[in-house]
Amino acid sequence: MSVSYTLVNRTKRELISFQHLPASSAREIAGYPPAAALTAWYFLTRRGDEIAFVGDDDNDPVADESLNEYKEVTDWSLAN
Repeated sequence: MSVSYTLVNRTKRELISFQHLPASSAREIAGYPPAAALTAWYFLTRRGDEIAFVGDDDNDPVADESLNEYKEVTDWSLAN
């Protein structure tokens, strides 16, 4: 089974979960043009922020962090 990824911005305490897109694995995010564009736009508009993809597997050191308090900005990011 593939790992599902969430894009996490620790600086602004935001995340993109790709919940409205049919993409969550690394290949799906890179290969699905709307997900790839969303990711690129997010990185370009938040240069200097601490941003990383966090996997839902146990080997990811950031996965232990509570992301419940982070703001979901998947839809908002497309407009900005």
